[in-house]
Amino acid sequence: MNEDGKPMAKAPLYMTTGFSRVNFVTDSNGWGEFTAPTDNVAAVSAELNDYYRSVVFCNFDEIVDRKWEPWGQEKKLILRKVKNPVPMFAVHKYEIEMPLAGKIGYDLELLDWEYPFGKGQHSDLIFTLKRKGTETKGEASLKLSFSQPGDGVVPLYEYVPGGSQFRFPRMAPEKGYLPERQWSHIWNYGDGLEERKLSEQYHEQLHKRLEESPPPVAYVFRVRTVLDKKGKVVSALYGKMDVAPPVYQSTMRGDLEWDPEFSRTTKILLTFWLNPDGTRNLEYDPKKNLFKDVDRMFWPRLP
Repeated sequence: MNEDGKPMAKAPLYMTTGFSRVNFVTDSNGWGEFTAPTDNVAAVSAELNDYYRSVVFCNFDEIVDRKWEPWGQEKKLILRKVKNPVPMFAVHKYEIEMPLAGKIGYDLELLDWEYPFGKGQHSDLIFTLKRKGTETKGEASLKLSFSQPGDGVVPLYEYVPGGSQFRFPRMAPEKGYLPERQWSHIWNYGDGLEERKLSEQYHEQLHKRLEESPPPVAYVFRVRTVLDKKGKVVSALYGKMDVAPPVYQSTMRGDLEWDPEFSRTTKILLTFWLNPDGTRNLEYDPKKNLFKDVDRMFWPRLP
């Protein structure tokens, strides 16, 4: 179906497994069905002109009577139309390291720390790091805050459903921006029994906290905000930020990818898209990255 919920008739789909590829077309109700040999995962994909590619997965647990269970899975594949992709400043897992333990700003457009630690001119993101211990045993907290009233992030706890490569809302929200986020981490690579016990207790507590309150999968952010006397936004820059999958970070340090281990401060992996045109549009054109001097291996492939 399309993102308005209307079925798409005669849409070409294909299913891939560990053994084969099966092509099929939806009927007049937008429905398609297939049966084919597979391993424990099958992927159903759709690629149409003027639409973003969509993929959904069927995962299986066990074989009963020569059939994978759960049998007869139904998946909803949503095709989102390419409407208004624009050039953006975008990087994927771009590693930076804080030049000091303390408070320092980072310029997203210039991809550098604020002066005198770099060539940055705007403190779009402000990181505050507190840490104690060594590179192999210690604890740290990292806070993300902003320099302008009205700046902030909106946590997203799920992507737009349906498997589209364009996983974000088309437009950034007008309200609801939080002025800060904070994370903490404890690490211990000691060999002593007491040290291992403390480390295990910490990770058990972290797992429990993540189960009770799952972390965001991404953020929408607003920076360089200018407000009028009544607090209404006059101008701002909007963007989106991907964070680490919860499974990856469930034994680590929250949703932001930061690593104080084996560092005198902390390393941070940034994945973001910044729209410089002043609109709330979050639809990125992967062919028009504005970071011309950044290696293409750090360019996001998704819109």
